[in-house]
This record gives sequence, C-alpha cells and structure tokens, in this order.
Amino acid sequence: MLNSAALTEKFPWLRNNPGPFSGGDLVLENGQPYHVRLPAFVGEKPVVNMIFVGAPERQERIVEKRRLQVFASNSNRDLNAVWAKDPETGLEVGVFTTHMGVGSTAIVVDEAIFLTEMDFTTQRRRERFPQIRAVRIGTCGFGQLETAPGSGIITTATFGLDVGGHMIKRPDRTPEENVLFEAFWATVRNQIAPWVDRRDVFYPYMNSTSQQLNDALKQSANEAGFPIAVGIGVTCPGFYDEQWRPVSRFQACLPDLDKALFAMKAVAPFGKIEAIEMENAVLASKLCGQGHLFTSFCNAIGDRRNNRFATNHAANTDRMIDITFQALAALPTD
Repeated sequence: MLNSAALTEKFPWLRNNPGPFSGGDLVLENGQPYHVRLPAFVGEKPVVNMIFVGAPERQERIVEKRRLQVFASNSNRDLNAVWAKDPETGLEVGVFTTHMGVGSTAIVVDEAIFLTEMDFTTQRRRERFPQIRAVRIGTCGFGQLETAPGSGIITTATFGLDVGGHMIKRPDRTPEENVLFEAFWATVRNQIAPWVDRRDVFYPYMNSTSQQLNDALKQSANEAGFPIAVGIGVTCPGFYDEQWRPVSRFQACLPDLDKALFAMKAVAPFGKIEAIEMENAVLASKLCGQGHLFTSFCNAIGDRRNNRFATNHAANTDRMIDITFQALAALPTD
C-alpha cells in the first residue's frame, strides 16, 4: 500500500493534497469520473491491475479473448472501460481505451488513478491506497537492425516530445537517468535545422519504467517463445511530420531525428532507442511519477529502416495479451 503523506516526504515533486476537491476539479457524473465513468470499487477493493490500449476494438478483443467476467463497464465517446476478472489467472483487472495521442491518454490515466486513490463519496484522496501495476499494449515504429518485425518491445524508459510532461514538476533523475537524458538531448540538438530558433524546439522529458514489470513481461514472453526487444521509447505528438515522415510539404524542424535516435549508443541499464509511438511517455509520467508501476509492451510494426509498415498484426497482439496477463498474475500481491 502507498501512503500519500509518506510519498510527499519521499518525492519532493509531489504534494500531499487530500482534498476535498471541488466539483469543478474532480469532475464526477453520477459519482463516477466524467470520462471513464466506472465505479471506484469492485467488491470491497479497488482494482490495481490495469491495461491501457488505444483502440476500442483492442479493448473489446481483450475482453473476448480472455473471456473476462465483467463487473462494470462503460463506453463514453468510445473511451471503453471495464472492471473484470480473468477466469484463467483469477486476476482482477481494469482495461481502458485511450485513443491515439497524449491528450486523451492523459485524461484516461488520470481518471484511472483516481479510481484507485479517491473516495468519490467524500471527494477526498484516501490516506492509503494500493500501488497500481499498469501495462500499455500497443504498436510502435522500430529501427534497430537486430529487432525483428513483429517483436514485442518492452520499454525501459520513455522520452516525451510533447508538451504534456511539462505541465507538472518533473521527478528527480537518478545519475543513470541523467546520463541517458544528456545523450538524448545532445542527439536532438544536433538535428535542429539551421533556420530554427532553438526556443521553438521543445525540451524533452523522461521517465524510467518499472523494472519489476519489465522482468515479469520478459519472463512470460520467453516462456511463450515470443520474440522481444528491450529498450528506450520515444513518444511523439503526432504520426506524420511529428515522426519525421516526409509526406507533407512542410520543412522539418528536426530532419531525420528518427535515424539519429536509432543510431544512439546504448546507455546502461536502459539499452538503445527501440520504439517510436504516441502514448507511452505520458503514461509513465503520470503513473511512475506518483509511485505506481508502469511499462509498455508494443508490437513492432513500423520498420523505419526499410520504410515498411505492417497493418496485419492481430495474431501478435493476441499473444501479447496473453503474455501481459501472465506477467501481471505473476507479480506479488500488494
């Protein structure tokens, strides 16, 4: 269990704000968070195992494939969400749709955290609450020669090139994280186009992910014989210009940054840049930054080395769903 006051003492970037919160800040609809609209409890306790996906179809596929016993569900603007029990592992889990991009993802993850931390009757934060264990199952671009198409990429750290991570005070970096951050920022600086005012290029933010979750995913994937790669992810605020695809008529502020990032040397213990996608950094920022556990498990479908994109990845995603449930079920209970 986590203690809000103790977390504030341990992590100076957090604050101990127990509430009560006004109806304009903690926005509820019929006693449930405005967007996700699920009850805070299943039975007598909050669900702490969470899976985040982008598309509603993937959330529905998880429910179908695992034959989840659904306790509560809602679909609000296609932001699907369920509390459910996995009959095979006995795992109680929340599965949430975020859509694409950091904006809607930030809303969903905030409200998912509220489901565990908040008492909606009093509109106060509980003094003690469980530590969330969350995995994003998604897709990504990849660019390392040794990474096979269709692999599952487990993220050791995330860099955000969006504005979201700069709206909150950043966690203090460890010495190892600082080495990685400086190498990443140097690579970005070196790619800035000569005509760009450097104030126009946004400063990145970073978070490490949960080593405990990463180890559990690696073990489950190895037992299943599923190919994986382990390394750093980069979250971009869009898909085309923002991921250096030269399709539009705009000139790029950071031309070929993807190639420069994939050429970066490995930084221990995080590895090389492995993945480019659009959601992971904000999830790591919100969850890991507040003392919860998070990592991402993304199918490598966009081959940036050979400019190919695999649109048929359903079979791999199915295997990754099973691997994720096995990994979460293998974790010790809180």
